[in-house]
Amino acid sequence: MAQDNKDFHILNADKSEISYNEMLHALQEKKIVFFGEFHENQIIHALQLRIYEDLNKLDTSWAIGMEMLERHQNRYLQEFVNKSMSFQTFTKQAKQWPNFERDYLPLIQIAQKFHMPVIATNVPRYLASKIAREGWDSLNNYLDENPMEKKYIAKLPLTVDYEAPGYRDFKTLFSGDAAHGMDIKLLTDAQAIKDATMAESILQFLKQHPQYKLLHIQGVFHNQDDAGILWYLRYYNNPYSYSSIEVIY
Repeated sequence: MAQDNKDFHILNADKSEISYNEMLHALQEKKIVFFGEFHENQIIHALQLRIYEDLNKLDTSWAIGMEMLERHQNRYLQEFVNKSMSFQTFTKQAKQWPNFERDYLPLIQIAQKFHMPVIATNVPRYLASKIAREGWDSLNNYLDENPMEKKYIAKLPLTVDYEAPGYRDFKTLFSGDAAHGMDIKLLTDAQAIKDATMAESILQFLKQHPQYKLLHIQGVFHNQDDAGILWYLRYYNNPYSYSSIEVIY
């Protein structure tokens, strides 16, 4: 659906409309590109595929990172990307989102086509859930008992700015029954550890592999309004240029 521009319009930072090719060449100048998505929108997924393939046609150095994959899955992910593990085995070893095969596997297949790395950037959901339900002390106790799992999560302790764009809206987003009885502050902390872990994963990868650039796919909340992952890039003194694509519909 995204093979022509009838399904979408592209606006630059000052809200002026630009062409797809203008956008593509602007992205090509960056070290990191964030593509914020609505997870079930098929036009968005088609556009992601087109951008990722076209970036690598211009410069075969674009690795890909995904919110949808968690750090502890990296071992199995690399075996699958290197074609030493079947997709069926990969899905058994690494739990996937329900729409993973339809919407995210094609991105990995493009990476395989161009022999590009794929990285799992997110924190394991069971660790984020522990923060959301039980707080930082519970997480720290768990990590003290399971020190090998510290590599799956951003370095602690972590600063959380509850007034940062996005986070300050949690009180509204999760008011009343929407919070399911959970503490709003802890829900914000859980969101922050995801953003921080993804930012840290991106920076670690680029430091270890300076020959690559990185397209990162995540829900738009994680890069909207220069917040989320982007806030934590600044927190970690990010040295790289980047562009952020926000989807609105």
